[in-house]
Amino acid sequence: MSIEERSKRFTPKVSAAFCMARVWSGGQGGQCPLMPEKRGLCLFHAEKDEETGLSHGRVDGAIPEDKLLEFEAFTARSSISPATSRERSRSDRRAKTQETKTESKSKTKAKAAKAAKEAKEASAKAKAKDRARDDRSVRTDRPRCTARVWAGGEGGQCKATCEIEGGLCGRHQAEADQLGYPKHGFIHGEIPEAKYKEFKKEAATELTSLTGQEGMVNAQSASSTVWQHHRPASFVAAFQYLSPEKGKLRKAEAPEAWREWKEKVKHLVKQHQQARFCDFDCMRYSAGSGAAPDSEEERYLEASALLEASDQYARHSGCRFRRASFEDLTEEGSDPELQAAKAQAAPVVKEFLARLKDSPDQALLKDFNEAFDALWTESMRSSMVARCHQLDLWPPSPSPLGIAEDDVEYEADTTSLFAIAQRLYNHDCRRNASTMRRLSTASFLADFAYEAGIPTPDFFRSRSPVLDKFEQMADEYEEQMQFPPTRRSHSWWLPWNLIWDAGSWLYGIFSRALRPIVDAACTSRTKKLE
Repeated sequence: MSIEERSKRFTPKVSAAFCMARVWSGGQGGQCPLMPEKRGLCLFHAEKDEETGLSHGRVDGAIPEDKLLEFEAFTARSSISPATSRERSRSDRRAKTQETKTESKSKTKAKAAKAAKEAKEASAKAKAKDRARDDRSVRTDRPRCTARVWAGGEGGQCKATCEIEGGLCGRHQAEADQLGYPKHGFIHGEIPEAKYKEFKKEAATELTSLTGQEGMVNAQSASSTVWQHHRPASFVAAFQYLSPEKGKLRKAEAPEAWREWKEKVKHLVKQHQQARFCDFDCMRYSAGSGAAPDSEEERYLEASALLEASDQYARHSGCRFRRASFEDLTEEGSDPELQAAKAQAAPVVKEFLARLKDSPDQALLKDFNEAFDALWTESMRSSMVARCHQLDLWPPSPSPLGIAEDDVEYEADTTSLFAIAQRLYNHDCRRNASTMRRLSTASFLADFAYEAGIPTPDFFRSRSPVLDKFEQMADEYEEQMQFPPTRRSHSWWLPWNLIWDAGSWLYGIFSRALRPIVDAACTSRTKKLE
């Protein structure tokens, strides 16, 4: 029996949403539960792969021979195969669940008294929580937890604070210690597969209520709801495309248009259920299609054939490219749809790798450089947005004068920190399906260039001058917030100085007293906009 066949005994069901490194998992083998960052690996395993290599190999490959012997020796000692162990674990869970149900039926009377006691304790905790919230409303120097929460099926960021920037609060840190990640994932990463299904189910229920009602449907509200559930950007764009004038449609006024709209939405939902997270729309405007591409979709003309052939493969890989995936197209036991997608993309992938091998095609290199430029620009923008969140400037309040809602050129004027923050906020509000689709396409092309051995452009390792200037102003602003400048001395007894001091004193009192009310109003307004 070959090493590959022996390795399959210790290979779980592989999910492209998680790191592709294999872990020990009590001698049974398993997939790393962390989110992938580079080459399908999390940061820890990516660094380990570059330094010493993966100890237990990848879940889509064979286990190193010495580690495979350790797996088999452990299984022989325990006399239980990994499959049998997992089956027994499921049986134990079912038995335990049945036992729990039986016990719960015998404790009905005790639960009533316990519920009354818990209600009383909850009331006391709510009062204590209100007092704690009042205390936290004054203190703003601690960063916010980066875990995602359920929030009634809409998703959102945990409101608790943590000790370090980008860290987790105590509750979500305990979940991360147990699972390797917070239960609903990080706010800046993907949702774990099991929880994503729960979000998807909740979104489908809400979407049905939106499309099935007999009154008025607000398409803008529908698109906002779907976006909160982390649907693909093309799904949101379709709602905006299908909505009539002013985003509203009355059945009584136009029954035929109403039925047509509902059928289109149902068709869109069906397409979404079959899709994944990426969509290379730029390939749909190939030569002779009769459709005129927009400015975003004209970016990668030389690479359009590669993108078109790799469309289905990218849907399975999460818009990532791995050269090793095309080395064995007849691998047994893999997903038939994935095999078909790789077989469709393989000839074009081989052709483009050949074009980049010895003397790379300059026109093709231009497309790859544009992809790297898009990712570099996005990384600079994301860094600035994160700093604005840290400084509580998202958006700045009050808004700077002279900046319109459609002013998004945050790199044009670097003289004011508040002006840059407002333009970044305007830019973020105007991001649409095309933006997310372009970034997914750029990420796929960057992966392809890396696997083909194309060196990363020099500018990709540098920092933007705009970012340097922004960070300098942000550091100065943060220092002023921590150590405000002392007020210059003046003759307090002069009439205008007395008025100034009294006004400053009253302003300080009212600002501290009204701060919780203002924060609550801002939070309510943000939820309505979402």
